Amino acid sequence: MVALRRALVPTLLLTTLALNCNTRGKMPAPQEESTTLVGTVRVAGSTPFPQVLLHPEEDGPEVEIQGAYRSELRNLQGARVRVTGRLGAGNVLNASGYEILEIGGQKPLVGLLLVEGETTLLRTGPGEPVTLRGAPEELRALAGDKVWVITGRDGGVQAYGLIRRM
Repeated sequence: MVALRRALVPTLLLTTLALNCNTRGKMPAPQEESTTLVGTVRVAGSTPFPQVLLHPEEDGPEVEIQGAYRSELRNLQGARVRVTGRLGAGNVLNASGYEILEIGGQKPLVGLLLVEGETTLLRTGPGEPVTLRGAPEELRALAGDKVWVITGRDGGVQAYGLIRRM
């Protein structure tokens, strides 16, 4: 029995090492999993170093937002959003995408604002842009920028905000 154990231990050790190493003899990289959180955007602190935080709907601590969409989410303070990204050390979410679920209890349209003469349009994706009726001059001044807009049933602008200058 002792001889069998002595023979098996090196074999098990080599098998374990072979299974845990790739062909170059390095340990495989840990898998980075994507996380999706739903919550309300909050900005804390002051200029020049404000924190962009997501207060999750589920119980848990606030998550700091970093990454490519941090500045856009900073402009959405108070909005209910779904943010996707990689959750890292220090409860920091490196955002790789987001969706605005609601602002003030309503689902906004999001897109690139276009002004053609007296007509104000919102390009929300491929296809025909949405015509915005009664757009105030302050909104029209954001032509070419990414904005959110809440409209009534008639297409009339009820609320809007800047997401990103283009």
